Amino acid sequence: MNAPGSSKFTLGPGRQIGGDAPAFVIAEIGVNHDGSVETARELIAAAAEARADAVKLQILNPDRNYSPEHPSYAIYQRMDLGLDNYARLGAYARGLGLAFFATPDTASLKLVKQLEMPLVKISSGMLTDVHHLKIACSLGVPIVLSTGMSYLDAVVRAVEWCRQHGQEELGVLQCTSLYPAPPDSLNLRAINTLAAATGAVVGFSDHSRGVVASVAAIARGAKIIEKHITLDRARPGPEHHFAAEPGEFREFLSAIRSAEAMLGDSAKRPAPAEGENAKLFRRCIVAVRDIAAGELFTLENSGILRPSPGTTGLEPAYYDSVLGLLASKAIPRGSGIDLGMLGGRP
Repeated sequence: MNAPGSSKFTLGPGRQIGGDAPAFVIAEIGVNHDGSVETARELIAAAAEARADAVKLQILNPDRNYSPEHPSYAIYQRMDLGLDNYARLGAYARGLGLAFFATPDTASLKLVKQLEMPLVKISSGMLTDVHHLKIACSLGVPIVLSTGMSYLDAVVRAVEWCRQHGQEELGVLQCTSLYPAPPDSLNLRAINTLAAATGAVVGFSDHSRGVVASVAAIARGAKIIEKHITLDRARPGPEHHFAAEPGEFREFLSAIRSAEAMLGDSAKRPAPAEGENAKLFRRCIVAVRDIAAGELFTLENSGILRPSPGTTGLEPAYYDSVLGLLASKAIPRGSGIDLGMLGGRP
């Protein structure tokens, strides 16, 4: 279908995701607020300071998702901040210029509209839940799908299901559901595979440590990047130990933007600042000693060299044609030999 970077959709008024826009970078708070509204505010502020584009929470009801005996049940029992607090956090994030949204469970999808979220994230664990996808498609906002633990056919089915239910604004993220994800598990070339197979905006949900993986994902065409953020990696909890602390998150954003600047566009041409260097570094036809007017150009008095600064000469391809011609004027040693210095043959 599409190459990475060619698909796009619009998030709210005027914010393009994909195409030629910079990568949309999401600071994944998840549940790293540990049930504290104040911690959530600090994480939102850290994301804004790093110049992320969005913050994302995870919102779920443990009674609807886990048996009481499951280890996640007790953890998520204390993570719900409540509708009023989510609304306040959303307003706070928007005031700092951040998009605010969530990865909700099915019961929490109704909050997308209530909290004015501009998009919705589908977790890797929910990718095959067509009931969940159908409700998400009815919300009228773009959907971003994570693809951890999935073969390509499952991803394509999910994308097709969404399109069948009227959802065309889609992002698909390469993801490895390991925490942290080792470098050799990331399979970043799959970003290109996902772009070709789905035609969606592609990206990367980064569960690795450091900045290298996301920078490499940018080079593969990722237009959405998601990474966890924490105030302190030493905190207890399921998502702190592999997340980036605020200083690291700033470095992470800086590295992504540097990588985008390095990529440029597909045109092969000199950088503007290379013009002067070309005059200094490129070889051309040069007088290797003083040449008198009317003297023949020979192998002894001319050659292919870097010329004296301030002079230019013909390209080396013309050297054989210059040999045997007469100099039309005196040429100082080191000067480039140009068309205006060439006379006829004797």
